[in-house]
Amino acid sequence: LGGQLFRIDLDNNATSTSNFARTPQKLLDLHQTVTASGITIGTSPRFYEMPAFSIYDYAGSTFAVISIGSGNRSRPLQEYAAGTSGRDYDAVYNIYDKDVAARNLYKSGYSVVTTTVTTTDLGNGNLGEVTSTNRNDNTTLVAPYSKKGWFYRFKSDLLQSAKVFSTPIALNNRLFVSTFDGSKDGLSGDCGAGVKGESFLNQFCMPYGQCDKTVA
Repeated sequence: LGGQLFRIDLDNNATSTSNFARTPQKLLDLHQTVTASGITIGTSPRFYEMPAFSIYDYAGSTFAVISIGSGNRSRPLQEYAAGTSGRDYDAVYNIYDKDVAARNLYKSGYSVVTTTVTTTDLGNGNLGEVTSTNRNDNTTLVAPYSKKGWFYRFKSDLLQSAKVFSTPIALNNRLFVSTFDGSKDGLSGDCGAGVKGESFLNQFCMPYGQCDKTVA
Protein backbone atom coordinates (compact mmCIF):
# COMPACT_ATOMS: atom_id res chain seq x y z
CA LEU A 1 0.00 0.00 0.00
CA GLY A 2 3.08 2.24 -0.11
CA GLY A 3 3.20 2.62 -3.88
CA GLN A 4 5.97 0.09 -4.47
CA LEU A 5 6.39 -3.01 -6.63
CA PHE A 6 9.16 -5.62 -6.33
CA ARG A 7 10.38 -8.63 -8.28
CA ILE A 8 11.99 -11.55 -6.44
CA ASP A 9 13.91 -14.09 -8.55
CA LEU A 10 13.69 -17.70 -7.35
CA ASP A 11 16.16 -20.19 -8.83
CA ASN A 12 14.68 -23.69 -8.75
CA ASN A 13 18.01 -25.13 -9.90
CA ALA A 14 19.97 -23.66 -7.01
CA THR A 15 22.18 -26.16 -5.19
CA SER A 16 21.83 -24.42 -1.82
CA THR A 17 19.21 -22.37 0.01
CA SER A 18 21.54 -19.38 0.07
CA ASN A 19 21.35 -19.14 -3.74
CA PHE A 20 17.64 -19.93 -4.07
CA ALA A 21 16.32 -16.36 -3.75
CA ARG A 22 18.13 -13.42 -5.25
CA THR A 23 18.11 -9.86 -3.92
CA PRO A 24 14.67 -8.33 -4.62
CA GLN A 25 14.58 -5.84 -7.48
CA LYS A 26 12.45 -2.75 -6.94
CA LEU A 27 10.55 -2.12 -10.17
CA LEU A 28 8.34 0.76 -9.04
CA ASP A 29 8.69 3.26 -6.19
CA LEU A 30 5.98 5.93 -6.03
CA HIS A 31 6.10 6.23 -2.24
CA GLN A 32 5.52 9.78 -1.04
CA THR A 33 4.26 11.73 1.96
CA VAL A 34 3.18 15.27 2.78
CA THR A 35 3.44 17.08 6.11
CA ALA A 36 0.63 19.36 7.27
CA SER A 37 0.38 20.96 10.72
CA GLY A 38 3.24 18.79 11.88
CA ILE A 39 1.51 15.54 10.84
CA THR A 40 3.01 13.33 8.12
CA ILE A 41 0.42 11.78 5.82
CA GLY A 42 1.11 9.05 3.28
CA THR A 43 -0.12 9.99 -0.18
CA SER A 44 1.33 7.08 -2.16
CA PRO A 45 -0.87 5.30 -4.71
CA ARG A 46 -2.29 2.13 -3.15
CA PHE A 47 -1.98 -1.26 -4.83
CA TYR A 48 -4.48 -3.78 -3.43
CA GLU A 49 -4.41 -6.33 -6.25
CA MET A 50 -1.79 -8.48 -7.96
CA PRO A 51 -0.13 -7.13 -11.09
CA ALA A 52 -0.68 -8.68 -14.50
CA PHE A 53 2.33 -10.27 -16.22
CA SER A 54 2.73 -10.63 -19.99
CA ILE A 55 5.64 -11.37 -22.35
CA TYR A 56 6.56 -9.72 -25.68
CA ASP A 57 9.39 -9.59 -28.20
CA TYR A 58 11.25 -6.60 -29.58
CA ALA A 59 14.09 -6.82 -32.13
CA GLY A 60 15.11 -10.27 -30.90
CA SER A 61 14.82 -9.39 -27.22
CA THR A 62 12.16 -10.83 -24.92
CA PHE A 63 10.74 -8.57 -22.23
CA ALA A 64 7.84 -8.54 -19.79
CA VAL A 65 5.26 -5.90 -19.03
CA ILE A 66 4.16 -5.71 -15.40
CA SER A 67 0.76 -3.99 -15.15
CA ILE A 68 -0.66 -2.77 -11.84
CA GLY A 69 -3.48 -0.36 -10.99
CA SER A 70 -3.94 1.95 -8.02
CA GLY A 71 -7.01 2.81 -5.96
CA ASN A 72 -7.88 3.17 -2.28
CA ARG A 73 -10.37 0.34 -1.87
CA SER A 74 -10.67 0.98 1.86
CA ARG A 75 -12.31 4.34 1.01
CA PRO A 76 -14.00 3.82 -2.38
CA LEU A 77 -15.82 7.18 -2.33
CA GLN A 78 -12.80 9.23 -1.26
CA GLU A 79 -11.83 12.00 -3.67
CA TYR A 80 -9.75 15.17 -3.58
CA ALA A 81 -9.98 18.62 -5.12
CA ALA A 82 -7.62 19.42 -7.98
CA GLY A 83 -4.32 20.73 -6.70
CA THR A 84 -4.45 18.87 -3.37
CA SER A 85 -0.85 18.54 -2.21
CA GLY A 86 0.68 15.13 -2.86
CA ARG A 87 -2.40 13.72 -4.59
CA ASP A 88 -2.67 12.56 -8.20
CA TYR A 89 -5.21 10.65 -10.26
CA ASP A 90 -5.22 6.89 -9.77
CA ALA A 91 -3.67 5.10 -12.72
CA VAL A 92 -2.56 1.85 -14.29
CA TYR A 93 1.24 1.56 -14.41
CA ASN A 94 3.05 -0.69 -16.91
CA ILE A 95 6.72 -1.41 -16.29
CA TYR A 96 9.02 -2.91 -18.93
CA ASP A 97 11.02 -5.64 -17.20
CA LYS A 98 13.98 -6.46 -19.44
CA ASP A 99 15.62 -8.91 -17.02
CA VAL A 100 13.00 -11.45 -16.00
CA ALA A 101 13.20 -13.39 -19.30
CA ALA A 102 17.01 -13.22 -19.65
CA ARG A 103 18.61 -16.66 -20.14
CA ASN A 104 21.61 -15.78 -17.99
CA LEU A 105 19.65 -14.09 -15.19
CA TYR A 106 20.96 -16.50 -12.53
CA LYS A 107 24.54 -16.58 -13.68
CA SER A 108 27.17 -14.77 -11.65
CA GLY A 109 28.11 -11.38 -13.00
CA TYR A 110 24.73 -10.74 -14.62
CA SER A 111 24.19 -6.98 -14.98
CA VAL A 112 20.63 -5.86 -14.23
CA VAL A 113 19.10 -3.75 -17.02
CA THR A 114 15.77 -2.71 -15.48
CA THR A 115 15.98 0.35 -13.24
CA THR A 116 13.45 1.49 -10.65
CA VAL A 117 10.63 3.70 -11.90
CA THR A 118 10.09 6.68 -9.57
CA THR A 119 7.82 9.71 -9.41
CA THR A 120 10.49 11.63 -11.36
CA ASP A 121 9.95 9.30 -14.33
CA LEU A 122 6.27 10.30 -14.44
CA GLY A 123 7.19 13.90 -15.17
CA ASN A 124 10.22 13.58 -17.43
CA GLY A 125 8.73 11.11 -19.91
CA ASN A 126 10.83 8.06 -18.97
CA LEU A 127 7.49 6.46 -18.16
CA GLY A 128 5.42 7.56 -21.14
CA GLU A 129 1.92 8.84 -20.47
CA VAL A 130 -0.85 7.33 -22.57
CA THR A 131 -3.87 9.62 -22.66
CA SER A 132 -7.44 9.59 -23.96
CA THR A 133 -6.12 11.48 -27.00
CA ASN A 134 -3.31 9.11 -28.05
CA ARG A 135 -4.46 5.71 -26.74
CA ASN A 136 -6.09 4.91 -30.12
CA ASP A 137 -3.29 6.28 -32.27
CA ASN A 138 0.11 4.58 -32.39
CA THR A 139 1.53 6.90 -35.06
CA THR A 140 4.05 8.14 -32.48
CA LEU A 141 4.65 5.86 -29.50
CA VAL A 142 4.99 7.69 -26.20
CA ALA A 143 6.51 4.59 -24.60
CA PRO A 144 8.65 2.62 -27.08
CA TYR A 145 10.93 -0.20 -25.91
CA SER A 146 13.67 2.31 -25.09
CA LYS A 147 11.49 3.81 -22.31
CA LYS A 148 10.78 2.33 -18.87
CA GLY A 149 7.10 1.70 -19.66
CA TRP A 150 3.86 3.68 -19.67
CA PHE A 151 0.97 4.76 -17.47
CA TYR A 152 -2.57 6.01 -17.89
CA ARG A 153 -4.32 8.34 -15.44
CA PHE A 154 -8.04 7.71 -14.91
CA LYS A 155 -9.23 11.31 -14.88
CA SER A 156 -12.65 12.15 -13.51
CA ASP A 157 -14.43 15.05 -11.79
CA LEU A 158 -11.97 15.10 -8.88
CA LEU A 159 -8.63 13.50 -8.06
CA GLN A 160 -9.01 9.77 -7.35
CA SER A 161 -12.76 9.70 -8.01
CA ALA A 162 -11.95 6.85 -10.42
CA LYS A 163 -10.06 3.90 -8.92
CA VAL A 164 -8.75 0.57 -10.22
CA PHE A 165 -10.67 -2.15 -8.39
CA SER A 166 -9.26 -5.46 -9.65
CA THR A 167 -6.20 -7.13 -11.15
CA PRO A 168 -5.65 -6.00 -14.78
CA ILE A 169 -6.11 -8.79 -17.31
CA ALA A 170 -3.64 -9.17 -20.21
CA LEU A 171 -5.08 -11.25 -23.06
CA ASN A 172 -4.27 -11.45 -26.78
CA ASN A 173 -2.20 -8.25 -26.83
CA ARG A 174 -4.89 -6.36 -24.96
CA LEU A 175 -4.99 -5.10 -21.38
CA PHE A 176 -8.36 -4.85 -19.63
CA VAL A 177 -8.61 -2.67 -16.53
CA SER A 178 -11.73 -2.43 -14.38
CA THR A 179 -12.38 0.89 -12.60
CA PHE A 180 -15.00 2.33 -10.26
CA ASP A 181 -15.89 6.03 -10.38
CA GLY A 182 -17.58 7.18 -7.18
CA SER A 183 -18.39 10.61 -8.62
CA LYS A 184 -20.97 9.20 -11.04
CA ASP A 185 -24.68 9.29 -10.16
CA GLY A 186 -25.13 5.53 -10.30
CA LEU A 187 -28.62 4.08 -9.91
CA SER A 188 -31.54 5.19 -7.81
CA GLY A 189 -35.01 3.81 -7.22
CA ASP A 190 -38.29 4.71 -5.57
CA CYS A 191 -38.03 1.88 -3.05
CA GLY A 192 -34.36 2.04 -2.07
CA ALA A 193 -31.34 4.19 -1.47
CA GLY A 194 -29.83 3.24 -4.83
CA VAL A 195 -26.21 2.62 -5.78
CA LYS A 196 -23.54 5.33 -5.79
CA GLY A 197 -20.99 5.41 -8.62
CA GLU A 198 -20.45 3.45 -11.82
CA SER A 199 -18.02 0.77 -13.01
CA PHE A 200 -16.11 0.78 -16.30
CA LEU A 201 -13.95 -1.63 -18.30
CA ASN A 202 -11.01 0.06 -20.03
CA GLN A 203 -9.03 -1.50 -22.90
CA PHE A 204 -5.45 -0.78 -23.95
CA CYS A 205 -3.30 -2.30 -26.70
CA MET A 206 -0.16 -4.06 -25.55
CA PRO A 207 2.69 -3.79 -25.03
CA TYR A 208 2.96 -0.04 -25.63
CA GLY A 209 -0.51 1.09 -24.54
CA GLN A 210 -1.54 2.58 -27.90
CA CYS A 211 -3.70 0.90 -30.53
CA ASP A 212 -3.21 0.84 -34.27
CA LYS A 213 -4.90 3.96 -35.63
CA THR A 214 -6.18 2.14 -38.72
CA VAL A 215 -8.13 -0.51 -36.76
CA ALA A 216 -8.98 1.22 -33.45
